[in-house]
Amino acid sequence: METFISAMILFVEIKKFDKNGKYIKTIGSGKGRGPGEFITPRRIQLDENDNLFVLDYELRRLTQFDQSGVFLKTLPIKIMKACEFQIHKGLAYIVGFRLYGTRPIHKIDFKTEQLVGMFGNRTADSLLIARIGNGPHIVLNSEDVIYYADYFPYRISVLSSEGKPINSFSRKASFIRPPHEVPSPTRPNSFLMQSGGGIRDISLYATVFPMVLVNRRPISYEKGEKTIQYIDIFDSSGNWIITIPIEKYFSNHWTRQILSDKNGNIYLTSDDPFPHVEKFSIDLRDENGNVIMQ
Repeated sequence: METFISAMILFVEIKKFDKNGKYIKTIGSGKGRGPGEFITPRRIQLDENDNLFVLDYELRRLTQFDQSGVFLKTLPIKIMKACEFQIHKGLAYIVGFRLYGTRPIHKIDFKTEQLVGMFGNRTADSLLIARIGNGPHIVLNSEDVIYYADYFPYRISVLSSEGKPINSFSRKASFIRPPHEVPSPTRPNSFLMQSGGGIRDISLYATVFPMVLVNRRPISYEKGEKTIQYIDIFDSSGNWIITIPIEKYFSNHWTRQILSDKNGNIYLTSDDPFPHVEKFSIDLRDENGNVIMQ
């Protein structure tokens, strides 16, 4: 399968590369509100037929292209501003910001554009988290099992494709705190909302094992501290296996998204010095040198 990646908001286009990283073509008609155009493309995904889907946050819509990059259809998202989605078997599982009085996962039939289900639970801090620009994340495995993670608290909920709870798991991470107010550096007697850290993205390592990107935010930026990122990997039952400090093991020290292929390669996005994707091959072993996963 060929790999699609996106340069996202800076270039407002989708770039297609082969598995060796060779550029093939650009998909989409550039910036705009017409068919096949984008304003703020946020997420992309291939379905089981290699159709490409692009989620546009500002335009509140999901755009479909075929394998050749030809525009096929636009699905309006009327309920919310979506920040994440998964598409499988013609169904779009969409999550987003500011879900007043609604469930966080909306299941939509892409063909009929009908809402066929809402499920999952919002956290008490969901609205505060939305104020600082962070939202929930979702991924489906090959058996249609949903892994859902809000930014805070550190918890992954496991649901069936119909929304039935299956499991829930987490890892002790005392450095993650609730969103909180901090004094504004430019406006006296004013406060800003600041993140206390949390889950930045969720994916499946080797298409099987839940893998989350975690932000560790400093208590005060004035002290010169910086955000540190980790990758936590769990087994299929939700048992924590390993934590990988990105700064220690990867050349890319800051990423917005993580992905993995069936061979266990990890892909990290980076904005510096320009939007791109970096591919890493990792060999997960314990401290005695024994292979953890194959």
